[in-house]
Amino acid sequence: MKKASTFILLAVFTMGIASCQKCAECTCGNETTTRCVDDFDSKDDYDQALNLAQGLGCDCTESLKPK
Repeated sequence: MKKASTFILLAVFTMGIASCQKCAECTCGNETTTRCVDDFDSKDDYDQALNLAQGLGCDCTESLKPK
């Protein structure tokens, strides 16, 4: 019974994580934009855009957001 409970808990946790996407909220001066990994063709493109924004002086915070 304990193994079944652990399996069910793990399955629910995995589904919860899978239903989220990684996003970054960047503030540049008075403007705030939110970009998510799903907005780009690849994670590398997302990372490059985030690095570019930070290089231009924007303050970016990454978080998980529901899809």
